[in-house]
Amino acid sequence: MIPWYDDYNYARYNRSFRLAYGDTFINLMRGVLFQVRESWYAWQGTFASIFLMALCPIAWGEQYYRYGGMALIALFAVSVVFMMYSLCKEMFGMKRASSLGIAFLTAILTIERMYFPGHGFYWFNGGVHYIGIHSFLMLLVGVIVLLSAKKGILSTVLQVFFGMVLALIVSGGNYVSLLEGAIILFALVLYAAFKYKKAAFRLIPVVMVYIIGFYMNASAPGNSVRSAYFVGSAYGPVDAVIHSFPEGMKMIRQFSDHFLVVVLIALIPIIWGGLKDSKVKFRWPIIFVLFVAGLYFASYTAPLYGMGSVMQARIWNVNKLMFQLALILSEIYIIGWVKRKVSEKGKKFSLDIGYWWFYVGLTVLLLGLFIGKGRERYYYSSYGAFYDVHSAESGLLYSEYLDRIEDINSQGPDAYVKPYTCRPWYLRQTDISENPADEPNRAMADWYGKNSISLLSEEAK
Repeated sequence: MIPWYDDYNYARYNRSFRLAYGDTFINLMRGVLFQVRESWYAWQGTFASIFLMALCPIAWGEQYYRYGGMALIALFAVSVVFMMYSLCKEMFGMKRASSLGIAFLTAILTIERMYFPGHGFYWFNGGVHYIGIHSFLMLLVGVIVLLSAKKGILSTVLQVFFGMVLALIVSGGNYVSLLEGAIILFALVLYAAFKYKKAAFRLIPVVMVYIIGFYMNASAPGNSVRSAYFVGSAYGPVDAVIHSFPEGMKMIRQFSDHFLVVVLIALIPIIWGGLKDSKVKFRWPIIFVLFVAGLYFASYTAPLYGMGSVMQARIWNVNKLMFQLALILSEIYIIGWVKRKVSEKGKKFSLDIGYWWFYVGLTVLLLGLFIGKGRERYYYSSYGAFYDVHSAESGLLYSEYLDRIEDINSQGPDAYVKPYTCRPWYLRQTDISENPADEPNRAMADWYGKNSISLLSEEAK
């Protein structure tokens, strides 16, 4: 991993305050909160995202930047597993083993087939703003669902405390997660009120924090500055909602693949067996499917309202995640409804088909598709990263990056650097340009204390 553009912009006060006043936690927080305040007034209201961006590991040195990617991967994996386990175990009444199986398969699917891991995991600023904040949203869902089912003072305290912290983070994040979180939180309050009655009052502090954070995010003075860049292209609120549906339908084909289909098939016997002793009635499957489909389409509404388009890979990462989750949750609910109908008619139907050959067959199928599909194999996150490393492309880029830093530090106030010769699959950020006034150039120049940094022209090389 190598830092780029806003990694420098948002971590600058973190580093400068510690350099100026002493490397202590207090000065770290002073710098981070100064960045939050400046951005909130001057650019956008996403205070929680800005707080996390300001903690970019590059503030402690270039050699630590990689740990941001590791943290994003771990956070995402844990949040998917935790949320899906909580939903399967507590909301759908499934067995523990089946809940874990579904949770881990979902994590494998969403990680391996992320739209573009380069902006999900390997660019800290873009990754923490979208995949990071959405990971906290999934943790919030898991906390509410899992702890609502538990009685006692400890469960209440844990749910209120962690719920409030996570609500604050999500409500101060990107507007896709902000809108999704508001819809989901409303639905979970209704769910808790119907299923747990008085226990739903635990969610009042969580909801209040979310409402306050939502207001602080949406009412920030900096939002008007940012929105001025998109005057004439952004949709109004109603048009943004309306255009979310064709925008979402357009992307479904890109988001659908063989691996997704195989995972959905593999889940069928796990779900069926896991629902054996479930007491859930699974009424109104159409309403449930429409709700989770609505969550998917709603993931397009905020960028259409704010910018008039959805053209960024880091946003498509969240769109695709919501599509994958919507399909899996719909599959669980529909199978639960079918199982209940079969049981009500007094019929016996078993999917105990000897799972070993079923999964061996699916594995062989996946391997055949993986080998035979050629270029498509690079869209598996693990293989893409494996290829970047073992082809030596990422190593070459990182070596050129270290040489660039050395060149910058050895030159005077106006530095000139060579362009990168290798751009690996997941690290292909846009390079700086020959124009020192471009924003990525200025961000890097400010970081290294230069008047300007420019790429060498072809003639100069």
